[in-house]
Amino acid sequence: KWLDDIRVAYKLAILAVVTVVGMMIIGGSGYFAIKKAQADMETMYASSVQTLVYIGAANGDMRRAQAMAASAIVSANDPARVKKLTNSLQESLKAVEASIKKLDEIPGKNADAVALLEKIKKDYNELKPILERTLEYVAAGQSQSAGEYYTKNGASRASAIGKELAQLTQLQADIAKQLNEQNDADTERTIRFMVIELIVVLAISVVAVLIITKKITTPLELMTNALVKLRDGDFIITQRTIQRDDEFGALANMVADVRKSLNRLMRDTNASAEQLAAASEELTASSQQAAQASSMVANSVTDAAGATAEQQTYVNDAMESINNTAESVERLNQTAETVSQHASESKDEAEAGSKAIQQAVEQIMSVETIVQNSAATVDKLGKSSQEIGQ
Repeated sequence: KWLDDIRVAYKLAILAVVTVVGMMIIGGSGYFAIKKAQADMETMYASSVQTLVYIGAANGDMRRAQAMAASAIVSANDPARVKKLTNSLQESLKAVEASIKKLDEIPGKNADAVALLEKIKKDYNELKPILERTLEYVAAGQSQSAGEYYTKNGASRASAIGKELAQLTQLQADIAKQLNEQNDADTERTIRFMVIELIVVLAISVVAVLIITKKITTPLELMTNALVKLRDGDFIITQRTIQRDDEFGALANMVADVRKSLNRLMRDTNASAEQLAAASEELTASSQQAAQASSMVANSVTDAAGATAEQQTYVNDAMESINNTAESVERLNQTAETVSQHASESKDEAEAGSKAIQQAVEQIMSVETIVQNSAATVDKLGKSSQEIGQ
């Protein structure tokens, strides 16, 4: 649960830390293995290689000193050569002493090597005065005595030193072999250990990758499915499947809010649609009633138009009668003028009658105009009623 609540960047940081720690473990194992191998090599060089070098030098200088002594015994009659050989022998002895000292200073020697080195130093310390005493016999011209003395006292010690140096050489060779085998075994063990570490680190890294990847991909798949449902028109509010505090939890909250908003919008839209349908039904009924009323009005207008046409006929007849009356009045006027000569006493009454008739004609003409306007108005009302009926 805690892994669900941390941010994606921290999840990736955990994965990186696991990988880095694993690599550091493997690298540290390799580093310490290399350091140990280096220390073993230094130990083998110091305790074996250098020891063998000094042993070889001491053995060579010892043989050289023995050869110088033997040559000096043989060359006892040649003082110059004896002196030269004596100097060479002294140099060889100093070289042997230097090699023994360096062998003694090498650290890390085992007990057998220390014991052999002590025997070598003891035998050398006994051999050195014997060689010097031999050279004194040679210098005194007593070559036979010098040879007998060296053979009796120095040959066995020189041989012992040679054997001890050979034993020390073999011992150091065995030690070097053991160190090499130990180094090989350590190297193989380190390689196996590093392989095991690598497998363990890879397994842990793979598990961490799978866990963190699942923590990332699972909410993405769930939100993708939710968005697909929204795309397909499914706005039903369901149980939340993502409850976490990281970025995916925030995104899931947004998706849930969008679903709620769309659900509320669809509910409001559905209610509005139902109200609109009811209003449409009412409007349809009202339209049907209005159509019936318009039809009745059209019928009434049609009847009124018929009555107006009939009235127009009556007006036309009245106009014709008025025209006839006017003509009669005109003829009567002419007759009145004709008879005016004979009836001057009725002239004023005739003129008054003519004016009255003229006023009557004008009133009749005004009635005709009003009737015509009424007919035009009725015609327009009939057309409007027909349009309303349509």
